[in-house]
Amino acid sequence: MNLKLTVLSAICAGLACAWGIAALFARDTSVRNREIFTEMAYAPAVEAQARTDLLPNGLTQQSPPEGTLYVGQFHYSAPAKPWDQLLGNDLEAVKNHANPYGGLAADLRAKAQAQGATVFVNQCQSCHGVDGGGGAPVALFGIGATNLPANVNKYSDGDLFHIITYGIKTMPAHGDHVKAEDRWKIVLHLRKLAGGKP
Repeated sequence: MNLKLTVLSAICAGLACAWGIAALFARDTSVRNREIFTEMAYAPAVEAQARTDLLPNGLTQQSPPEGTLYVGQFHYSAPAKPWDQLLGNDLEAVKNHANPYGGLAADLRAKAQAQGATVFVNQCQSCHGVDGGGGAPVALFGIGATNLPANVNKYSDGDLFHIITYGIKTMPAHGDHVKAEDRWKIVLHLRKLAGGKP
């Protein structure tokens, strides 16, 4: 190998390391990085759950645009409004939506229900309580979450899915942050809580 090339490579590598270390430790974080595209607009930084006057409804976290589907999401054709505001044909259509996990073999359905139980713990338990019967922390603030085991059987699977998706009365919509397949799995778990087969 050529000695001059080896020495030159070693010098370049040493300079690159020195430059990297200097950039890491000597960077002034109070100054913006060097800009290439200077026509960018800047907005004040806000936390995801914070309020801001810059966005609709004063909320930083925004729902995706109407009709947005994430990869692999089930298409669900129903009006995007709370269950208690549905009327006539819309309500009938929602009632007739079948749970895609309901027709699985017992072992696969039980597995889906167990996954629904996990989602329930993460998304529903804080309002509805450990077994869905109430007594959750929100009750201290006068927010009454329904007793699920006592009321679930009044609704079809499609009703429950729509309620989880778009809300009902004081219950907010969860369709923006709980995947459709997980909402159907929660319905399986609700059936189990109510004493039925998942």
